[in-house]
Amino acid sequence: MGQKRDYKYELIRIIAIIFVIGTHSLSLVPTTGSTARELTYRIISTLIFTAVPLFFFMSGKFALQKPISDDNQYFPYYLKKTVSIIFPTIVYMIIYSAYLQHETTGSLNELKSRIIPDILGNHSGLHFWYIYVLIGNLFIAPFMAKVFTDISKKGALIFMGIGLLHNTLLAYSPYLFNSSYNWVYPFAMWSIYFYIGICVEKFITGEKEKKIFILIGLISFIIIILKKTFFSYQAYIHDSMPSFTLFSMAVYITLKSMDIQFSEKAQKVIIFLGKQTFSIFLIHFLCLWLFVKFFPNTGLQADLYWIICIISVFIISFVLSYILDLILFKPIQKLSNKLISKKE
Repeated sequence: MGQKRDYKYELIRIIAIIFVIGTHSLSLVPTTGSTARELTYRIISTLIFTAVPLFFFMSGKFALQKPISDDNQYFPYYLKKTVSIIFPTIVYMIIYSAYLQHETTGSLNELKSRIIPDILGNHSGLHFWYIYVLIGNLFIAPFMAKVFTDISKKGALIFMGIGLLHNTLLAYSPYLFNSSYNWVYPFAMWSIYFYIGICVEKFITGEKEKKIFILIGLISFIIIILKKTFFSYQAYIHDSMPSFTLFSMAVYITLKSMDIQFSEKAQKVIIFLGKQTFSIFLIHFLCLWLFVKFFPNTGLQADLYWIICIISVFIISFVLSYILDLILFKPIQKLSNKLISKKE
């Protein structure tokens, strides 16, 4: 929380949030047409679906790289996570509940009765599912960080491999055996993406490993495109299937490896926008709904409208979330920082 931000990771966050908006607005783009168009759609959709893995990778990297060494640090850690993540999430969830209640019934009369169920789980059908997974892993991160501080390169590979094996069985059991897979591994499903973020730091130690994993990711990407083209079984294709996980890793490693030099002013802008991506993530779905509702496509070519939509939703989400941060969230964070300072 108090670490100096690296503009290279903030740039990845900006790319990831643009991918998120692009993913959630894909319904605006026709999926059928010429062979070239359908292939292009598969390629672009596969790429932008890596958005959530990118966020998980970075969350895990920063949350697990520094274990808590003093018992007095637990209170500041959990207070900061509560104030910076849980509280804004709950506020935005209530806003979404209010919007959906009004859209459904035309009033807010029964809003109170839906807020708690929505927070507890009904909003998992929206983008908040990511937060449900993220918060659980962030809350055990101080303890898991102790493990990953000393884990070896081989150990990190084995840990990740177990998660990928579990996800492989989960993804393919319905297809291969016509049966669900109910075995439990606590660090699999989407959680494995959180831990891959720190594992990458352990086993990508040079250009050789980097090239190997990028090559594996490229092969995985081809496998995904072939699946989308020739196979009817599409379950888990953008989450638990190992081909998607490995491709997402390759995208992350590639973005991490980019050596683009920006001016000092440009770096400050990137860091400024990167800081806002979490809030943009929370509000963007609502902004997308409102944009499509009030600015429907009335004649533009679908692809152009989609691009305009992505840019517009990003800008609107940034402005609204920034205002809400200034009015509500930042003052509360300042109060919590003062409380932490007094405790120290």
